[in-house]
Amino acid sequence: MSGGQEHIALNRSLSTITVGHRHRTDLGDIDELAESIRREGILQPIAITPDGVLLSGRRRLAALERLGEKKVPVWVVDGVSDKLTALLAEQAEQVHHKPLTETEKAALYRELKQILAEDAVRRQQATRFGAAPPAPAGDSGGVVTTPPSLGHGKTREQSALMVTGRKSQNSLEQVNNLQGIEADATLPGEIRTFAREQLALIDEHRASIEAAHAQTQALVDLASDVPRDGDFDVPDDFESLARAALEKANAELSAKRATRRQQTRKLREAAATPLPAIPYPVRAFTNMWRELDGWWEHYDADTLAESVTDDEWDEVERVLAKTMSVMAEVRARRAGARPEPKRDIA
Repeated sequence: MSGGQEHIALNRSLSTITVGHRHRTDLGDIDELAESIRREGILQPIAITPDGVLLSGRRRLAALERLGEKKVPVWVVDGVSDKLTALLAEQAEQVHHKPLTETEKAALYRELKQILAEDAVRRQQATRFGAAPPAPAGDSGGVVTTPPSLGHGKTREQSALMVTGRKSQNSLEQVNNLQGIEADATLPGEIRTFAREQLALIDEHRASIEAAHAQTQALVDLASDVPRDGDFDVPDDFESLARAALEKANAELSAKRATRRQQTRKLREAAATPLPAIPYPVRAFTNMWRELDGWWEHYDADTLAESVTDDEWDEVERVLAKTMSVMAEVRARRAGARPEPKRDIA
């Protein structure tokens, strides 16, 4: 974290760590991770705020709980904003106060994304280079880690889910970009002012984030041809240029969505297309009938007649009819393949 520092607080009690609601409900194979902790030891702590709010390491924490551990070494991440700490803590209590503005969401998203990315890098380094674990005090274990499961895209998605409850990373990235343009001292003042105004419109009037971003980016592109020490004037036809930029952005987005729909349709068609039957060896055929031998001794006819549904019985009849058809064909071919008995010549 920029402006923040980290240190290790050994043997923090699991019961003192606040775990907010994580939208990633599928934690994966916790048993495998727990076994890795038990077998291989500790490689990487989890990350918490100074107040004990979990920032990253939910799977590792769950694995420790599965093992019955009572304490865990942690990274205490200083410099985490009060709003982010409050957001994660409130999720645990299902408390929601004043809704966040879009720019506040984007700031928290950017902060949380950086924390998750740093955690992924630490885990990757610990696994790749076999870094020695921090020496714990006492007998308690800590947290072992598997290679990071969050790539750049996954980190963005998970951060967006934790802040907004939705996969809104694209909109949050656009707001972050607007905030970056507003703060960029190398850009002309007119553009920075325009970005600031767009952010205000987004917060106060729920203006379109996509439109605001496209228009501001159009100004930045125009300014790229102006020398840094030159004067930049917003062109008279800027509105038409901004509309063109927005239309281009919408067209690109529509094309991406159309491509995804086409890919999804192809996948569904492929899934619906029956695969060719795999030929089994003859031994599998004879073993199947050997296993079925005497099946009728395990069922009662009256019970079957009362309990089997019409659809289930129709399926049985279909399989039986096909079986009889194939058996008749095999029987006929076997009979035809047999050599005729030799006759004595008188």
